[in-house]
Amino acid sequence: MKKKIIMFTILFIIFVVCILVICHFTQKKVYLSSDYYEKKEEDFYHEEITGEELEKIDDKTFILYVSGSNSNFNRVEELIDLFEEKYSTQFLIISFGEFKGTKFYPMIKYNSCILIIQNGKVFDSLDLLDEKNQQILEDEKKFEKWFLKRIYFDKE
Repeated sequence: MKKKIIMFTILFIIFVVCILVICHFTQKKVYLSSDYYEKKEEDFYHEEITGEELEKIDDKTFILYVSGSNSNFNRVEELIDLFEEKYSTQFLIISFGEFKGTKFYPMIKYNSCILIIQNGKVFDSLDLLDEKNQQILEDEKKFEKWFLKRIYFDKE
């Protein structure tokens, strides 16, 4: 009888640990706030903001492009334009100099990156200078896929 209880306890613990591991490693997704999603055609274009303006956005979910010294700047802008139009969404853009003065800088020190911000916290980030991420910049489908794994869109 004691062996059965011990065996059941061990199996139960293994089951709980497996469930926790699966939940932890399952990529979560977010919805963008309506201010940045389902934009009218004339509002597709991204908006440049200052560090002070960024600090004031605490209760929204949005995409932020931190533009720094990136040799692929034109390519990133092109991908953002295509993505904004296809998904009726809007990116916010901030220069790295402005970004350095924000609460996000101590966590994300990438000179050039894309952040998904949810309620004043970094939900996810894409370091555009990391060599392993260069393939995302080279392929529009991979760029799109990176977002679709993280954000809910009606056009999925």
